[in-house]
Amino acid sequence: MKATPSPKIVIALLCALLSPLALRAEPQWIWSQQHATDKEKEIFRKKFTVAGEIKSATLALTCDNAATATLNGQAVLENPDWMQPSHGEVAKSLRPGENELVIEGRNNTGAAALLASLTIVTADGKKQLVETGPDWETAKPGTTEFHPVVIIAKYGDKPWGAIFDAPPRKAQTAGQAGRAAAAQQTAVADPATLAVPPGFKVELLYTVPKETQGSWVSLTVDPQGRLIASDQYGGSYRLTVPPLGSNEGTKVEPLPVQIGGAHGLLFANDSLYVMVDEGKVPYPRDQGLWRLKYRASDDSIEAPVLLRKIPGSGEHGPHSIQLGPDGKTIYFCAGNHSKLPENMELSRAAHAWDEDQLLPRLWDANGHAKGILATRRLYRANRSRGQNHRDVHRRFPQRVRLRLRRQWRDLQLRRRHGMGHRLAVVSPHAHLPRHQRR
Repeated sequence: MKATPSPKIVIALLCALLSPLALRAEPQWIWSQQHATDKEKEIFRKKFTVAGEIKSATLALTCDNAATATLNGQAVLENPDWMQPSHGEVAKSLRPGENELVIEGRNNTGAAALLASLTIVTADGKKQLVETGPDWETAKPGTTEFHPVVIIAKYGDKPWGAIFDAPPRKAQTAGQAGRAAAAQQTAVADPATLAVPPGFKVELLYTVPKETQGSWVSLTVDPQGRLIASDQYGGSYRLTVPPLGSNEGTKVEPLPVQIGGAHGLLFANDSLYVMVDEGKVPYPRDQGLWRLKYRASDDSIEAPVLLRKIPGSGEHGPHSIQLGPDGKTIYFCAGNHSKLPENMELSRAAHAWDEDQLLPRLWDANGHAKGILATRRLYRANRSRGQNHRDVHRRFPQRVRLRLRRQWRDLQLRRRHGMGHRLAVVSPHAHLPRHQRR
């Protein structure tokens, strides 16, 4: 005989299915509009009611690119990086009855979306969920013109995926959140705030996504007027800049060459010169000066050829490259952790030198720069083929940039100093007799 479930069992099952926990609808990615704009900020809010005394409440928050959450006017959670959702206990900011959760979402560039989930447990054990969805409102900061949000994606959809399924991280204090936000957000100056000569206008062409394209440290221009940029710990990119007044975006594409870790770039004499500094990169190469010939006939770049090996890496390694006034001579600078290039032919700096020590030397207790003496170098490589290297000057540490000025007679060296830079001007010929200066 077939058993028939009793009415009590059916009612119990229905109650279980209709409980707040069982009815959970996953949070949805929301924003103010379908297509976000660069440097956009939006305010999102949700009003809700809590019945009964609150036992615990946990907020999970993430936003592409960053967000700050307030609950009933109190700042409760900061999310500086969407790839690392923030989680925090917020029960102290909740109250029985009416509540309001407000989140400021910030977009750097590209797509933008906000995802949040507030789980509330009351004293009687009941759970209540407040999650981002179509019942949220949005408005511009400083206004009260709220309107319904736009659903950007379902939870789990690309490109963000099931981000809350990752292990939660510890909630941040306000100070920790501020430092994390400063470190992880891409800070871009407002073009309108930059001082330029009369007749010039500044436009923001592109904001580099650090997660996928790294940190760009060098630029040069190819014969087609395109920019070539190098990622310090990765490859290089080619940027096609749109015409003035155009609404087109900047086209960015990886440069099809197997060389990376460049701290200096120079396009000259139908060749791309690359100063490789970093070693732990894709397509690792020996540190030093490389040449890649350019073929205008098919707009292609040939395989890299090592012109001169220069042992050294990091901030104290080989860096910037500049073309001399004759269109053939190449100047480049290197920090004090760089050794002389192999087979140095000439030197305008003294080969015989040493350090005077009044007291016994005390090397750094942590081993930094142990055994490295205080010579610093600026090199000059004659001819575009990298022949006849000359040691021109030795003086400053951590030089990262140089440029020729004053009708090519002096060199400006820019070096790191603390968190900023200092500028020094030297002449590669100043120490020679006047009749020998060229």
